[in-house]
Amino acid sequence: MDLRGKTAEVIYDEERLRILDRLRKIAIEILEGLKECGIEGYAYGSIARGDVDKESDVDIAIIHDIPTNILRLCIERKWRIYRGEIIMATPTRTPVLYLYLDIEGKISVSKHLWKPSTTEYEFYKFGGMASLDQLLLGQRVPGVNKRLRLIIPTERGHIERDVIGHEAEVARILGISVETVAERVRVLTRRDKLGRTGVFFKAIFDGDSPIEEVIRGICKSRAGMKIARIFEEHSLC
Repeated sequence: MDLRGKTAEVIYDEERLRILDRLRKIAIEILEGLKECGIEGYAYGSIARGDVDKESDVDIAIIHDIPTNILRLCIERKWRIYRGEIIMATPTRTPVLYLYLDIEGKISVSKHLWKPSTTEYEFYKFGGMASLDQLLLGQRVPGVNKRLRLIIPTERGHIERDVIGHEAEVARILGISVETVAERVRVLTRRDKLGRTGVFFKAIFDGDSPIEEVIRGICKSRAGMKIARIFEEHSLC
């Protein structure tokens, strides 16, 4: 059912609640493991909001700076890294490291390779970002889904509202800037009209590959000299 342009209440059935519980248990296990290493992580996206379905992922973000080798050592105490990616959406965006902890690529831990901008940090809050404590308490947080619907949790499910035309209100509810909301609206609206577009740069590597070696390879690549210069400017090379 197309709810665009409407406000609607969604009541969660038992299947959705079971999916949410299963995915949150995975997220809690990962976040607790990271905490044991002194690393603070957050769950973001649908598992933070609660509006999951059978295709939902477990997305974990490391907000604070942590050396990639320390992060890897911490993760590998309990989980296997199947593959990794370094993605740079545009030449002006901070590249993000993704480490996938399952063969299907449905469970990921991510971090920026250098300090993200305010807009990049607020991206997580835009989609909904929940701490370990909030997950343990069963709390859900407001956020915006890929259909540009604001999800506001309720006891029985959630309320959906349009974002377009209500950017200031959405920013207030999520505690982020109107500029971030407007930027995400532009990106997601363009994606909706043109389909999923490519990224400026993506490097995919095997889970056993040392991340530092992958970065050194990017720095030495003659084919990616522009990327190498950007990495060098941020002291990664």
